[in-house]
Amino acid sequence: MNGKKEKYARKIIMKISRSKWIRTVDPYLAHWFNKMYFYCRVGYWPSFVRPNTFNEKISAMKIYKRDRLLAKVADKVEVRGYVREILGDEKAEEILIPLLAVAGSPEEIDFHSIPGDYIVKANHGSGTNIVCTSDAPVSSEILIDICWSWLRTDYGIEKREWCYQAIERRILVEKLLRDECGAIPADYKFHFSNGHCIFLQVDFDRSIDHKRTIIDPYKWEKIPVEFEYPMGPMPKKPKRLLEMLSIARKLAEPLGYARVDLYSVENHIYFGEITNYPGSGMGPFYPREYDRKFGEKIEINNKGKNYFLK
Repeated sequence: MNGKKEKYARKIIMKISRSKWIRTVDPYLAHWFNKMYFYCRVGYWPSFVRPNTFNEKISAMKIYKRDRLLAKVADKVEVRGYVREILGDEKAEEILIPLLAVAGSPEEIDFHSIPGDYIVKANHGSGTNIVCTSDAPVSSEILIDICWSWLRTDYGIEKREWCYQAIERRILVEKLLRDECGAIPADYKFHFSNGHCIFLQVDFDRSIDHKRTIIDPYKWEKIPVEFEYPMGPMPKKPKRLLEMLSIARKLAEPLGYARVDLYSVENHIYFGEITNYPGSGMGPFYPREYDRKFGEKIEINNKGKNYFLK
């Protein structure tokens, strides 16, 4: 198959795999289309029953792990209570981004009366957010329309990510964080498995020219690999890195594996979110060898497709 035909075939498979039709057919057929979609995205045929690589193990969690705690931490509203349970009220109050509003219907939120710059999010999805600033205001009518489009989307079915289907859908508004230069701060994402940080990813300029740097947080050294996005610059080491690692470890520990997102703003630590399925288990690594290297660090109890069940 030549390059053009292969590219076209991949496009068709990816489109079918993400379609509403494939979600209603026999689960076995849907599972095979999901494998083909994985192949098109990541570049190799996966094993979800005997996973070895990072992406295979994340995908296996999507299929087999049914721990209700996953839904709690994936909910951008309920996770705030989880942070309080794990870290205590005093620490949670220090690191939680101020919550300005939360509602089941966007019409219940008076966006015009919210002070300062803020960010609007759906609690049950990924990438469902919109930044509102005094320099670039968004009308209430547009915000309400966007919010309803989010609320009508079943993200759990869209990406086959089980934990999102159990979430009561709501809209929340948080204060917009700014760094010392007035820009949206870099995002420090700690990938933890059973108390050990596998790697740290730092995201830059997500809305403009998304770059991502992968780091060994214990040595503060760049790992020469691209993960989904082009490699970014080496960031300055946060002054409170050890504390960030401690916070992320405590929050991830009850989950086995989790990615914990934190911000470091003017020497202050803020909690972002917890992600169970980064990249939906289909984030390509370049070189590909790191997919296996990082996957080896995600520990599972035993082999077989029931290993994730609790």
